[in-house]
Amino acid sequence: MRLLRSDRGYSLLEVSLSTAVGLIVLTSAFDLYVQSSKTTQGQSEAVQMQLQVKSAMDLMVREMQLMSGSPTISTTLKANDTISFKRIVDSGYSSGGNTASTLTDTRNTWQSNQYAGQYSVLILAGPGMNEVHSISGNNSTTLTLSNTWVNIPATTSLYVIYRNEGFTLTAANKLGYRRGSGGYNPIAENITNLAFSQPDSTSITIALTGKTSNPDPHTGLDNSYSMTDTVRKRN
Repeated sequence: MRLLRSDRGYSLLEVSLSTAVGLIVLTSAFDLYVQSSKTTQGQSEAVQMQLQVKSAMDLMVREMQLMSGSPTISTTLKANDTISFKRIVDSGYSSGGNTASTLTDTRNTWQSNQYAGQYSVLILAGPGMNEVHSISGNNSTTLTLSNTWVNIPATTSLYVIYRNEGFTLTAANKLGYRRGSGGYNPIAENITNLAFSQPDSTSITIALTGKTSNPDPHTGLDNSYSMTDTVRKRN
């Protein structure tokens, strides 16, 4: 019986050609997948880096808006990369009845020992003006000081309660944040530049640059993102 062509199957040449074509298609698809993955990875790292820089800038602006007086700008690693300042957490007028080592404000309802250890009180106006004392404890209406007043505040004495804060660039390219005494805690990584300046008595300019953790897969270069913002003090 004569066989039809469809019954003969595929020749070795046909199988080889189809296999080669299939391999070319698979190789192209794999290359496309790899390139797409690299692009996605690079974009993801760039977005994360930008979010980190923006979040760090927002924190610095928010904290420095409540600054009291002028900050101290200094250099740790790069020019003007460190700032120290007094951050106000409360303020008001004394209600009177103060002793040599207390300040009372009956309009407040502070938590017990809310300001113990890391905070100080500064008199801005009235009796006791310009005196600064560390706070050793407090109840709902009265601050207890670690030492005594030279001039005991009166009902016309305007006070602020503050803690010392600061930001700096660390040797590990991290943004460090300090509250009260002690060292700096890292809050952002891969920071390549941090600089503070004071264009006038009421404002602070911040320049911040971050980079991605890994180089861009296509260019082999680090992606970076820079921000500049000016803080207007509220006090």
